[in-house]
This record gives sequence, structure tokens and C-alpha cells, in this order.
Amino acid sequence: SRAYADRPVLHDLSLKIAPGERILVRGPNGSGKSTLLKILAGVLEPTTGSVAWGEPGSPWTPEERRRATGYSAPDLRLYEEFSPLENLDFLARLRGLGRNPDRDRDLLARLGAGPRAEDPLGSLSTGLKQRVSLAFAFQGSPRLVLLDEPTGNLDQTGRAAVRDLAEASAKLNIAIVWASNEPDETAWGDRRLELG
Repeated sequence: SRAYADRPVLHDLSLKIAPGERILVRGPNGSGKSTLLKILAGVLEPTTGSVAWGEPGSPWTPEERRRATGYSAPDLRLYEEFSPLENLDFLARLRGLGRNPDRDRDLLARLGAGPRAEDPLGSLSTGLKQRVSLAFAFQGSPRLVLLDEPTGNLDQTGRAAVRDLAEASAKLNIAIVWASNEPDETAWGDRRLELG
């Protein structure tokens, strides 16, 4: 459960996520979609209850969770003066993933941001910045990817790239949880979680 002051947002939610599973979280504004993803990412703590990462009996350490969890959300801020490649390099090192420019270039190319990989992030459109944020989420083949409104600023080509990357990731046993009310994304999930 999670409350903000006296206002409950999530109440007695129980969820188990299997490897390779794609879960679509839907619900009206203010229903707790973003809050749930932030709790799963470790950005917020639940008011009551807990989140267990990893297999029973062998939970992930905080360092393992950082490496094993990818996250993208509208309020995730990257460094405007850095290029997409510099952002990904810096953030990979913070997460303990190590430097891998080829991996990062490949992700940016798959998401359609490859031609602008070395331009300052501040010079990119909102949609291209969103693609860089998504590359960060999938960086290093995490075991769990959390996407909050991942296609909100994307054109049809960008939406298709996200769908293709999500499908390819699921085949690699990467679990994906994303919050979205976009009608065309309903079919992307193996199951749906409706919030109130």
C-alpha cells in the first residue's frame, strides 16, 4: 500500500512478476500507475508492505537490483549538455554495468535515435529524448524493465520500435511492466493490471 499524507493511492496490492512476462498497468490519472512503478524501481517505499526482488531465499542486494532493473518515466531527467551516448555511458557506470559504447549505439539505433547519438541531448526533440530514456531502461539486458507512459511522445515509428524491443526482450526472459492507457498498447501485455 502507498499513501500520500492522508490520501491512499495503492491499497493491499499483491503482484508477482515472472521472467519474460509483460504486464500492462492501466487506470485513470491519479490511480497509482506511476507510484507502483516507482515502488518497484525502488525510488519510493511502500507505506505498508514490501517488495521482494529475486528468487525466494536469494533476494537481490541493492546493487543487484540497480543492475537488474531498467526504468523510464516522463519525470526521468537526463543531462541536456551530454549527448545520448554520454548519458548512457555515465548512467551505465552509476548502475555498475560498465562501459559498452557498442551496446549503447545499438540500443539507440534500434529505437531510432542512432543518427543523433553524439548531438547534445538539449538539441533533440521531445520524442528523441524519450527514445534515449527508453534506451537507458533497456541498457545492459535488465531482468525487469519498468516503463511509465513509454510511447507518450513518440510517432508511429517510435511506438513500433518500442513494441519490437519489448517483444524481443520478453523472449530473453526480461519481464516488462508498463503503465499506459494507450488503446493500441492493450494487446502488448500478457496480462493487465487495472488500478482504480
